[in-house]
Amino acid sequence: MLNQKQLETFKESEKQIQSEIEYYIFQDLENVLCLLGQLEQTITTLEDQDDKSYLPIATNKAILSANISNGIHYDQYYSHNKKHSTFLTKCKERAKKIFNGALEAKNGIKNTNPKIKKICDFYLENLNAENGFKQLPLETVTRKGEFNQKVLEKVIWGTQTVDNQLKEVQNLTYQAPTLEQILIKMNEKKKICEEQLIKNFNLVQKEQTTTDDIVVKKDSQVIQGSVISNNQVDTKINEDEKNNENNIKQKILNEQKLTKKKKNNNNYLIQRKYRRSRNRYTHINRKFIPKANTLKQTFLNQQIKKKDKKQELTLSNQNNLEANPETDQTKNTIK
Repeated sequence: MLNQKQLETFKESEKQIQSEIEYYIFQDLENVLCLLGQLEQTITTLEDQDDKSYLPIATNKAILSANISNGIHYDQYYSHNKKHSTFLTKCKERAKKIFNGALEAKNGIKNTNPKIKKICDFYLENLNAENGFKQLPLETVTRKGEFNQKVLEKVIWGTQTVDNQLKEVQNLTYQAPTLEQILIKMNEKKKICEEQLIKNFNLVQKEQTTTDDIVVKKDSQVIQGSVISNNQVDTKINEDEKNNENNIKQKILNEQKLTKKKKNNNNYLIQRKYRRSRNRYTHINRKFIPKANTLKQTFLNQQIKKKDKKQELTLSNQNNLEANPETDQTKNTIK
């Protein structure tokens, strides 16, 4: 039978596993929807343009995300289906509900283009990963790849963001994103994608004919350049991730300051308690030590008096013997 400590350790381990399941499923869901949103925006923006060389790149990004999603769900199923099947099923149902909600929302994914519909159907199939490991084929890309130094910065910041999210998972503070939060982030990235395409292809921005439920306010500044690439589309997204990273760092600093303040308060209380105890001990000493000293001195005086009296009595007896020697001689005769 488990004792209390073992039971608490077991419960904490169960919560840790559940937090990890939530993280992988819902972060994957957010990534797929955001890339589908960017693909939809690319299709709309380049609809009337002759140069559609960037379209296969945007399509492949969404396809790769869906393929990774299949691997994640496949791994989660075979890792946790035996012991955590109920919780895993609930997470998948929530993810499916959020995904369908994004397809139905006015400011969500329209799901009318065949490319987008194929990826959406594939993602919904991924939720049943027990059917096996599957992958969508990538489209052929004609645009030549270009090295961009800012890609390295994006990778670094992206890694730090993931590290912070994993720390939240380990600390059991991770919160799965809601449909509203995902739609806000998706529309932010769609707006950035549109600005990048208009800037780099020298397009005229189309007027909005529909009203979204969520109004996304973003800075209109874009990165200069004559040729758009996969890296350039994501550059401004990188700035948002940096801002989020700075916010997280500030939050951590605030928590550290709060912890330090609490520690100082605890030290103050301990010192205050020590001073009170010391003062109380000093008060007791001042009150009782003089009395103890007085009793001790009285006892010593009595001992001295007894000793003096005994010496006087001995001296008196000796004087009597010297004064009456006959008495001593009589005693000897009798003997």
